[in-house]
Amino acid sequence: MNLLAASIPILILVIFLGFFKKPAFKVVPAALIISFLLAVIYFHKPAVSMTRAAAEGMLLALFPIIWVIIGAVFTYNLSLKTGAMEVIKNQISSVSGDARAQAILVAFGFGGFMESVAGFGTAVAIPASILISLGFNPMTAAVVCLVANSVPVAFGGLGLPVITLSNITGIETAILAKYTAVQLASMCVLVPVALAAITASSLRKAGDILPAALVSGLAYSLIQIVVAFTMGPELAAILGSIGASAVLIAYLRIFPIKEEFRLNHAEIRYEKHTMAESLQAWAPYIVLLILIAITRIPSVYAILTAKPLAMFLDMKAAAGAKPLKFDFLATPGTLLVVSAVLGSLFQKAKIREIASVFGSTIKQLAHSIVTIMSIVAMAKIMGYGGMIMIVAQAISNTTGTFYPLVAPAVGALGTFLTGSDASSNILFGQLQETIASNINANTAWIASSNTTGATAGKMISPQSLAIATTTTGMTGQEGAIFSKTLIYCLIYVAVLGLMIYAYV
Repeated sequence: MNLLAASIPILILVIFLGFFKKPAFKVVPAALIISFLLAVIYFHKPAVSMTRAAAEGMLLALFPIIWVIIGAVFTYNLSLKTGAMEVIKNQISSVSGDARAQAILVAFGFGGFMESVAGFGTAVAIPASILISLGFNPMTAAVVCLVANSVPVAFGGLGLPVITLSNITGIETAILAKYTAVQLASMCVLVPVALAAITASSLRKAGDILPAALVSGLAYSLIQIVVAFTMGPELAAILGSIGASAVLIAYLRIFPIKEEFRLNHAEIRYEKHTMAESLQAWAPYIVLLILIAITRIPSVYAILTAKPLAMFLDMKAAAGAKPLKFDFLATPGTLLVVSAVLGSLFQKAKIREIASVFGSTIKQLAHSIVTIMSIVAMAKIMGYGGMIMIVAQAISNTTGTFYPLVAPAVGALGTFLTGSDASSNILFGQLQETIASNINANTAWIASSNTTGATAGKMISPQSLAIATTTTGMTGQEGAIFSKTLIYCLIYVAVLGLMIYAYV
């Protein structure tokens, strides 16, 4: 009965998003209310504590998660206003007019880079916007970017999930980084293939782009492994995504696609742009990279993340709960907004226009804000209320020595609920290590599977779905996207599970 009660909020999300295809901004708040009632009435948790837990989740959702999404969509909307997106679109098209290649380059290469340096939804929001500008159907753009935003998540945010897992379990960061890179090796190669198939609507139609997809994925995988083994988790996804993009571009230059797969039959006209025009168009992203590089200098980062530039708030939701920390200047959301404003000024936008675009962006995100605040609040209630641990423990008790097969699924469950690989590691990292010890398995290997499994859950998380639908203008269609990405998530988790079990 405890397991059934603890599972109800999760089942509500899966059934109403996946099967009935109801909009997330209606389903998730309902699941939040039910999780609160279950925690208070069935699990006998103090109503005050659960209210504080919900408030903590909503604050965490507002900052940094929603703030980052606002920054990403604001950047894109400004680029449309100034005409910069047209230049970016032309330059990406000049690499190849093949839509399958564009999907890999934008969603896997550029998206992977955005995930590794910024995270918090930027890897879905910005690439999806670019793909739509290239002529992609909104649904295809959303699914492509969600599936692509998987493998880079493990080392996203400058290696934050792996570092967090190390802090939770006490296992050396270097060991976890190596195991995580090895576990993701096959998925790094398979994901670009999946993107080509999604874009072409079938694997058969993806045929002549498959060599390029495989080469790009292999480059990502090898570079990520080498960096993880020699330098640690911080730069693994950054250098992997850059390498994958470079190799893909070089391959297409040497072996161009003979019959390009285009999303419409109109002849594409490639326009050449001067260096000044290119710099102007890419200005927001160039400024963003500069700001990230400066703010990640250890001495600078220490100043920006300390009082009075950072604020701590203890919600006292439960005994031992850590205070919330708000890094107002160092967070990716602030860096995105600042780079968008500076970049658009370089593109000769007026202050009044910038302010107008910012206001319209907030209105555009209204439903997504409700969804994300609700899902993070629900995750906090289920976490502090012990409901998530009940579900995870039941899985381990049922599987016994076969637990490694489903260990990645536990990590995926964590990301499905929280929208974050790092948060999944906080929820289940210690549990994975304990179960591994109980069944005499390699604790570091099983703990790492939580990080790698969590990358699969990212593509079906209501938080990610809300970002995708907002960016692509499909608000209310989260259920339809969920039903399409779920199959890829299940295959992803199954492949990981078999590999984890084989080498345990």
